[in-house]
Amino acid sequence: MGLGPVVLSMILSAWWLASAVNQIEGWSVVKRLRRWDGLSLLPRWTFFAPNPAQADVRLLWRDEVAGSWLPWQEYRTPFGSRWCRWIYNPDLVPNKAIHDLSESIAKTATNLGDRTVTLSAPYLALLAIVMDLPTSAGTQSREFAIVRTAGLAGQRMLEVSFVSDPHVVETLQACADVR
Repeated sequence: MGLGPVVLSMILSAWWLASAVNQIEGWSVVKRLRRWDGLSLLPRWTFFAPNPAQADVRLLWRDEVAGSWLPWQEYRTPFGSRWCRWIYNPDLVPNKAIHDLSESIAKTATNLGDRTVTLSAPYLALLAIVMDLPTSAGTQSREFAIVRTAGLAGQRMLEVSFVSDPHVVETLQACADVR
């Protein structure tokens, strides 16, 4: 075995050890490590702290057709196959994005008010996701809602966190008429 693989193994081992030590709060060694980690190469995994998730976030949407609203539908993102999900799960990114955008909307609505939130980047991102979904025939407008759920199926708690204003759905024909 050449010198290159040995050096690489030592570097990766040191990085792994420093990452593990970086998870421990209060040690003076950790404080020094963080001071030297200007590029944020040492991860901080806070799965259960300081504020663990207490509820799931759901994105719902519904269409208005012929003046009446259709039932709410849940936006679902796929999950990877069960056997490899723990090590490789690119489908987790959309779920995390929905969760983070929803949390940002809730904070913005609390701090600035419901009307201001419609101009925020998280609102516009969720609106783009919802408006990109297939529409029913004759759809005039669409709205979305953020719902938090907690508990087991028998004792499920639902809380509507936010409901958007209705947004006009432009059909392909309407876009073609403009040209």
